[in-house]
Amino acid sequence: MSIDVITIGEALLVLRPEGYGTLENARRLEVLVGGAELNVAIGLTRLGLKTAWIGKLPRTPVGENILNTIRGLGVDTSRVVWGSTEKIGIMFIELGIDPRPSIAIYDRKGSAGSELSHRDVDWEFVKMARHLHITGITPAISDECFKTTVEAFKFARSYGLSTSFDVNFRSSLWEASAATRLIGEISHKVDVLFLNQEEAQKLFALVGEPGEVAREICERFGCQVAVLKLGPEGAVAYDGNHVYKVKKKYPGVVVNRFGAGDAFCAGFLYGFLKGSTEMGLAWGSAMAALKLSLSDVNYPLVRMEQLTRLIESDKVVELTQLIDSEVVESGVGFPGALTYEVRR
Repeated sequence: MSIDVITIGEALLVLRPEGYGTLENARRLEVLVGGAELNVAIGLTRLGLKTAWIGKLPRTPVGENILNTIRGLGVDTSRVVWGSTEKIGIMFIELGIDPRPSIAIYDRKGSAGSELSHRDVDWEFVKMARHLHITGITPAISDECFKTTVEAFKFARSYGLSTSFDVNFRSSLWEASAATRLIGEISHKVDVLFLNQEEAQKLFALVGEPGEVAREICERFGCQVAVLKLGPEGAVAYDGNHVYKVKKKYPGVVVNRFGAGDAFCAGFLYGFLKGSTEMGLAWGSAMAALKLSLSDVNYPLVRMEQLTRLIESDKVVELTQLIDSEVVESGVGFPGALTYEVRR
């Protein structure tokens, strides 16, 4: 058996009011499933890749519900382990409509997912994968998860897997110094590094023209590709030779911003693993655009035909390779939300 991409992280129980209701006066809450690494795995599965998610869940009806949902979406869950606690990480959200922002409230302290240890991971199974993806949320939720993240990238490098890491820094979970230390430990074992402008400035004191920031990140940390997400302005990637820029927005109404960044990572990784950095930007941009239109899920429940139709339409500029500081334009931006979190 072979796996294209393995992700390691925490699954969350997501609770939200119906439609665009507010948490303050909600009488009923919808139940969804979330988690950054999980969102990426689902997105890649929807595009036809074989994926697996490794995490820890409580052995409760809620844990079984989440496991069955993940499995039903086509992600391999055979190496999910059961935790000693009955607690599941919870994410309360409300969808905002301009000018009212969306809101996310997290309660994941002491969750089963935060117990995940390197001893829980079936490393022989990981060997079967082509690529490993983890985000900065996983090492932030506990010391054990920090150690597991470091071990995962060491293992992946030893056995020839390509790797990606989405910085996804949350100041409510850990200090910037801890995130910087983690990235320093794993950076030379990461092939694709995703981060945004705020993270580049806060963690590495890097400001300036986005292409140059991406170039500096790539050269400083020795990654194959640095992808700098620019919010409404799109994204920039530097692959050691060329700078590519995502800028053009797809027309459409934004109904749900949650998970758009994960959708971008999934699309980028699909394009990157199938072809190139520029292909990654095209697919990542289209994937994020389609995710923004989905109100009832936080993961990219996108079909391949939808994606290819959008990429091939005249709504996107065709990508062509340019040299050094020149750029290629395409894509979409994806703004965030107000967040509140219980510090671990």
